Amino acid sequence: MPLRRLPRLFCLMLPLAAVLSACSPAVDAGGPPLSAQDAAWLNRLTWGTSLADLPEWRRLGRQGWIAAQLTSPADQVRLPAAVQPLYDRLGDPAEGGNAALVRLTELRRLSRQRSSGGDADARRAQFRAANGEARDWFQRAVERSMVRDIYSRDQLREQLTWFWFNHFNIRFVGTGYGPLANDYLERTIRPRALGRFCDLVHATQRHPAMLLYLNNAESRGGRINENYARELLELHTMGVGSGYTQTDVQELARVLTGLTVDLQHWPAPAATNGGWRDGLALFDPARHDAGPKRVLGTAITRPGMAGIEQATELACRQPATARRTSYRLAQYLLADAPPEAVVSAMAAEFTRSDGDIAAVLRVLFARPEFAASLGGLYKDPNHYVVSSARLMAGNDLIGDPAALVVELRRMGQPRMERVTPDGWPLEAANWNASGQLEDRFRLATSLGQGGSRVRTLSLRYVFELAKARLFLTDLAEVRAKSGIYGNLAPATQSVLAKADGTREANMLFLSSPEFMRR
Repeated sequence: MPLRRLPRLFCLMLPLAAVLSACSPAVDAGGPPLSAQDAAWLNRLTWGTSLADLPEWRRLGRQGWIAAQLTSPADQVRLPAAVQPLYDRLGDPAEGGNAALVRLTELRRLSRQRSSGGDADARRAQFRAANGEARDWFQRAVERSMVRDIYSRDQLREQLTWFWFNHFNIRFVGTGYGPLANDYLERTIRPRALGRFCDLVHATQRHPAMLLYLNNAESRGGRINENYARELLELHTMGVGSGYTQTDVQELARVLTGLTVDLQHWPAPAATNGGWRDGLALFDPARHDAGPKRVLGTAITRPGMAGIEQATELACRQPATARRTSYRLAQYLLADAPPEAVVSAMAAEFTRSDGDIAAVLRVLFARPEFAASLGGLYKDPNHYVVSSARLMAGNDLIGDPAALVVELRRMGQPRMERVTPDGWPLEAANWNASGQLEDRFRLATSLGQGGSRVRTLSLRYVFELAKARLFLTDLAEVRAKSGIYGNLAPATQSVLAKADGTREANMLFLSSPEFMRR
């Protein structure tokens, strides 16, 4: 529906406005404003401060809130009641991603068969339909992740979910396995985001999307593919230049043979002949190189799947893995170039706790360097877009999450679309070019006026978007009464004081140097 037709719709919906205004993102009045330090902590540990965070922060205090975030239940998503229906609608259909992928794979196979005339046209239509459905599955997964990041009460888990997805990156867009995107993010990464690091490695290693993306699904004894083995050492655990050799890559690739994917059967049959199976992923002993192997100076003595676990645990427990993982966590939450003393302390805890991610974060948060860094990290596009939406929304819907997904693509950091397995870079220099800032100003103008940038509107979101446009958040009032972003530079205060009304003031604040950082 073109936007030019929306004013008439809003006129028809004016009786609804009175009801909606009662649940608009009004200023939180549940207590005194946060201190500047508390506001800075909250802004760093969330995707960006929201009024919806304040009651829980006031009730628990800083240390209690952090403790609750670090121990948040892995199997729940706490969302406002107004948001839950939208989140549920974006979930996987009852069929499930595994079943859909098997069905779509068969459609693609049939479409490639030789045929002529109308039959050929029908098969081409099947192929296009299969690809379109795979894109739809992918799009729902991305939008669902946006809703979670904007509204979830478990903000630290959501931030770490994005971090670990980026660490164990898979490109889903434009691939045949789009139906697995939500399963990978929500059921593989998110539950383990604050758990044991090697459990994350094991889980991603056994996910069919990872096995397809890095070609281990086609690796077998006598015809070995080294892609996944190389990235397991180079990106997921130890890092480049950490002491492993090309021989280690080759030997690890041999260990991993037989770990593959079955795209022909669903429901999945039981594993046979000493194999292992979980959904579409399986270990097939007939494809495994059963000869002797040695990885990182250690003989892999266990057979089959147990040998894969042995080699993976060996890589996870290397000092280089403790250091590299700690460095990247510190880059994400502390500074582009984190102090050596902080990284060393985190790495020591990583080793002591056998990779307990929450324990490593406790060490980071206790360091004086962490408190000193607050407000200094430049936001990448994902943090900028989500933090803008969170500040404007509170507990309320801001419109179509697909519009924010489009903004991320425009800013050059679309979710689940990074082609290479190294993930999006963390350093600010990759995100602060002039073109990037122009895109941020454009989004600030749109959100500051109370709506998301969309040219067309699907009916499933018409009421949410209408609701967003029937009221306008006054960010100056939000900041004054909540303490959020209370320490603005004199130059920023001067610019905001000259704003011509709420809309312009909102836009200027969302474009300010302070809001660009966390």
